[in-house]
Amino acid sequence: MKRFSSLSALSIALSIALASPSALAGSLTATQTYTLNDAAAQDAAWFRDGKRVAIAVENTVVIADPTGKALTTLRGPTEPVTRLSVSPDGTLVAGRSDGVLYVWRVSGGPVIRRWPPVNDTESFPVVRGAFRADNSLLILQNDQDAPLLALNVATGATSQLAEYGPEDLITSSDGKTALVIDYGNAYMIDTATFTKKGPTATYNKVGNAALSPDGAVGGIAGDSGKVQLLSTSAPARTLSTSLKVPGLAFLNSATLLLMEGGNLEQWAVGTGQKVGSVLKSPQLEDTLAVSVSGVAIGLSDDYPPSLFGSSKPSGSNFLRFPASKAQGVGLDGMQAVGVQFDEAFMLGSGTPITSNRSLNSGASTVPVLTSAAGVTAALLDSEAGFKVALVQGGKLVPGPALTAFDDDLQYFQISANGKYLLTHDGYTLAVTDLARNTTTTRNIDDLDLGEDLFDLAAVSADGSEIALVTADGTALRIDSQTDEIMTTAQLPDGAEAGLLDIAPDSTIALSVRRDDQAEVWLFKKNATTPFKQLQFTGWVDDLAFSPDGKALALSVSGLYSGVTVLDPSSGAEVARSVPLSLYGGGLTWNAGGTQVLVGRGTNGKVGSATLLNFKR
Repeated sequence: MKRFSSLSALSIALSIALASPSALAGSLTATQTYTLNDAAAQDAAWFRDGKRVAIAVENTVVIADPTGKALTTLRGPTEPVTRLSVSPDGTLVAGRSDGVLYVWRVSGGPVIRRWPPVNDTESFPVVRGAFRADNSLLILQNDQDAPLLALNVATGATSQLAEYGPEDLITSSDGKTALVIDYGNAYMIDTATFTKKGPTATYNKVGNAALSPDGAVGGIAGDSGKVQLLSTSAPARTLSTSLKVPGLAFLNSATLLLMEGGNLEQWAVGTGQKVGSVLKSPQLEDTLAVSVSGVAIGLSDDYPPSLFGSSKPSGSNFLRFPASKAQGVGLDGMQAVGVQFDEAFMLGSGTPITSNRSLNSGASTVPVLTSAAGVTAALLDSEAGFKVALVQGGKLVPGPALTAFDDDLQYFQISANGKYLLTHDGYTLAVTDLARNTTTTRNIDDLDLGEDLFDLAAVSADGSEIALVTADGTALRIDSQTDEIMTTAQLPDGAEAGLLDIAPDSTIALSVRRDDQAEVWLFKKNATTPFKQLQFTGWVDDLAFSPDGKALALSVSGLYSGVTVLDPSSGAEVARSVPLSLYGGGLTWNAGGTQVLVGRGTNGKVGSATLLNFKR
C-alpha cells in the first residue's frame, strides 16, 4: 500500500508584487510582433442608421462599414469584449470586458470611461451597460442584490434607478425602450422613467433576446424551439420553431429573424407565421445582428464574424480581422510558427496575407502545436487519423509514429529541452525520444493507480525522471528506467492542477486553481510539499522552464496581463513583458534561453504573437 504525503500543509503564500519592470533584475523586451488573421468575434451591434457596425473582435471593438471594411479599432481591454451597446447618436460605444464596462468615443477611439473605476473595490462586476436616449448608460451588476444604476458618461456619476437590478436587459437603438429579463418575467420599460410598458411574459430559461429598432416588439428564445414575442400593446405570444435555441434579430417591428447552425428563418411578427423556407449559410452562424437595410453580421463561438444579406445567407463570408492571439505558437530554430483555426503558418513580420506561409498539406489540419528549445512538434489530423509531424526547415516533416492508444489522445507535450514528446490517452503514457525515435510506455496498471487516470506529465532533461499528476490529484515522481515511484503526494481538496513542467535539476513547477485563485507551486527534487507557493490575481495560462532550467516563464492575466519570468530557485520575479492582449496561445523558449515566443499580441497594438528578448 502506498503512503501519501499531503500537500495541504503549504508554505506561506507569496503574491507576485506588481513592481516596476525597471526595478527587476532582468528584462523581457518585445522585439518582434507577428500577426494572424481570422480573429474570433463575440458580439455585434449596428449603429442606428445602419451605415456602421460595432463588432466585438476578441479584446477590441472594430467599427466597420456595411461591406465589412474596418474603419477604426477601439482598444483598451486585455480580455474579450462582449455585450456591445451603441449610443443613439452614434458617438459612443460601450462593451463589457472581464467585469468592467468600457465606454469609447468613436471619433478617435479613446476610452473615455470605465466602470467600476480602477480603485473601486465596493462595486460588483458589470454584466451589461445599455445606452438610453440621453447617452447615459443603464448598468447591471453581477449580483442579484445589486441595484440598477444609471451612469452619466460625461461625469462618471451614477444614480440608483431600482433597488435591485434585473437578470438582464437590452435597449432599443433609440434608447427609449428596454426589454427586461427579470428572473422568470420579461417585459418592456420606458428607460427614462423605468415604468413598465405592456404585458409581462413568463419564462423558464432564456438563451437569447432581441428588441426591434423602434422598441415596439421584443423576443426571447428559451429552449425546445420556443420563442416568445412581447409587445408594448399586445399580450405575449409563443412561436414554435425548428431551431432549438436560436439567435434573434429584428429587421424591423414587422419581421423577426432566427438563426442557429447556419439555418435562418424569417417570421412575420403580425401573424406569428414563418415566411418562406429555411435559408442556409455555409458558415454555421448561431446568432446575428442585422441593420435596418438587411445587412447581417453572423456570429458563432470561437469563429470569425461573417457578413451576409439577410435575404441570401448562402452568400455569407468570414470577415478577416487581425487576431489578438494565436491558437498556438512554436519556434523552428529561430523562426516563428503559429496556428490559427487548425492551420499552421511560418510567421513573417509583414502583413498576414503576404508574410505568413501556410504549412498545412493535403487534407490534414493542425489542432495542436507543442514547442520547446527551438523544436516544434505538430499533431496532424486527417481522415486517416492522427500523426506526428516536426517543423524543420520551414516545413512539416514526418515525425515519430504515434502510439496506438486504446482511447482518444488526451495529451501532447514536448519536454523543456525539446528532446522528448509526451502523449497519453489517460490510460497509457508514451515518452518518445525525438532524436532516437524510440518510445517507452507505461500504463495506470504498471503504476498501481487503480481507476485513476493520467492528467499532466513532464520528463526531465536526461529522461530519467517523469513527473505526473493524475485526474484524482495524485502527484508522482517516477524513475523512468525502473518505473519505481520515488515520491507520491495528494493535492488538497479544492485544488485543480492545470500545468506542469520539470527543470534539469528536477525542480517542478505546477499551476493550480484553488478558491478561484491562480497559484504556481515550486518543488525541489524529491520534495512532496512546495517550497514556494505563488499567487496571481487572474489566470496562469502557460508555463515553461528555459532549456537550462534557470528561468521559468509564465503567461498570466489579471491585474497584470503578460509574460513574467521567475527565478525558480527562489520564486522571485526577474523580468516582465509589456502588457499583452488576451491570454492563451502558447509559450515557448528558444534553445539558448534568450528569447520567449508567446501567442499573444502587445496590448493596444495589432498583433497575434510576440517575440520577447530575455536578459538576466
